[in-house]
Amino acid sequence: MLRTSFAAALAASTAVATGVTYTSIGQFSINEPAFLNIEQWPDSEPFLLSTSFAALGQGHVYVTENIKEAIASKSLSKLAPVTLKTPTFLWPNNVTTVPTDVFGGRVIVVPDGFIPPGKTNGGVYLMQMDATNLTEVLRTVTMTKNSNGYFYHTGFWIDLNGDGRKDYLTAKCNAKAGQGKLVWYEHPAAGLDATAEWTEHIIATGPDVGIEADYFDQYPGEVVIFAAQFFDELLGVYRVNLADGTLVSSRVIDNTTLNAYSVQLVDLNGDGKKELVMNNHEKDDTTNGIWAYTVPDDLINGTYNKYTITTGF
Repeated sequence: MLRTSFAAALAASTAVATGVTYTSIGQFSINEPAFLNIEQWPDSEPFLLSTSFAALGQGHVYVTENIKEAIASKSLSKLAPVTLKTPTFLWPNNVTTVPTDVFGGRVIVVPDGFIPPGKTNGGVYLMQMDATNLTEVLRTVTMTKNSNGYFYHTGFWIDLNGDGRKDYLTAKCNAKAGQGKLVWYEHPAAGLDATAEWTEHIIATGPDVGIEADYFDQYPGEVVIFAAQFFDELLGVYRVNLADGTLVSSRVIDNTTLNAYSVQLVDLNGDGKKELVMNNHEKDDTTNGIWAYTVPDDLINGTYNKYTITTGF
């Protein structure tokens, strides 16, 4: 989780098994890069959205424009990340754009906070952006801010009470086993108004760091959440009712892979069926790796077959 200063590089993978190798196509400098996502507004070219954080000092959010042209011409050294002008972030994590159907314009969401002293009272922040300038922040709104040591890593925009407004689904963590929470914040009618209150609803105890959300035909009226529960040392699944945002059922998928960190649904073999891909985060590199799980039709009672992709990080 802790990252030291290094140059952010874009690379093309030339192998996808144990002993992965990469061919670099160039690099450019971002101070202490953390989370990186290639994003795009419906009316913009792709851009790189990234964060930086450190145990000492504040965190930042960066926008890097013209990445499509830079990759095509292999001239990445000319890229110039712009630090967005915002209030101080403690430890900004998986920063992403908000779908334009949520607020009707350009908005970026920043889940914030982490374990180091002074960084634990995290929050979720919304950055309203200029309609044409990718690097101009009009204002930053606090969706939620905790004073009880909880922080956030990532989230999804889903209508969880049927009112037509997409709410924010996320996991909050206080770095203690059994105390993570799967929660959603109710989108107020006032939207981005700085005085609007985003009411918190707790779905279940457990999820703390990485989550993935998706829909399955066999579970109409529900959203399914896969959770990499770092401090509980397990991978879990949660079915959530879309009518009222309550828990339908849940189960532990795997509790043998230690500190699970992130999880994604990915079609690994091109057969049209997604697999779960999970990595963990241990102090001992001999126990670190990436694993895949088949996803059964019955998510609660079925068998998730586990495969090792690569280990030894």
